[in-house]
Amino acid sequence: MSKYKLNLQFFADGETGDGANNSGNANKGGNGGDTGTSRALFTQEQLNEIVGARAARAEQSALKDFFTKQGLSEAEITAAITEYKTKNKGAQDEKEQELERLRAQVKERDNKDALEKKGVTSDNLDYVIFKVNALMKSDSLDFEKATDKFLKDNPRFAEASGTYRMTGGAPGGAGGSEQGAGDIMNQLIRNARR
Repeated sequence: MSKYKLNLQFFADGETGDGANNSGNANKGGNGGDTGTSRALFTQEQLNEIVGARAARAEQSALKDFFTKQGLSEAEITAAITEYKTKNKGAQDEKEQELERLRAQVKERDNKDALEKKGVTSDNLDYVIFKVNALMKSDSLDFEKATDKFLKDNPRFAEASGTYRMTGGAPGGAGGSEQGAGDIMNQLIRNARR
């Protein structure tokens, strides 16, 4: 058990509460428990606001101390802090734009993958994406529904990619004369032995 009690409310930023005034009265009750029964509840938005305000004050104080040590006057400090915040905001905007660009690339790649799974060939992929995007804008559909609608109306773009074209010629130079299937097979076997 600790000999000294640490009252954290003492270090608060000018806020007063039950703990600030009752520094030594916490264990004087009959059961030795907490004498204060009311607790302050904050929403996440309020906490974010409080943390943001404290971070801004700390940043402002650190910048002011730094510029004071550099020998700047109060007006120069204010101008330097404003310039720093402007540059910082510009960098933040650039990061957000880069993030949006990357998200768009990922979405485009996901859309291409979805179309390839539906059987759209790579030759037709860009055209189908263009048409599906136009459908999304005109009919207010999501990508999946617009794709289904377009491919239903235009099934030639959703052909199976496993179609093969058969030729009647035999490899190995057996063409030219009209031979039967047995003659072609015999010719292939003879060529394989050589």
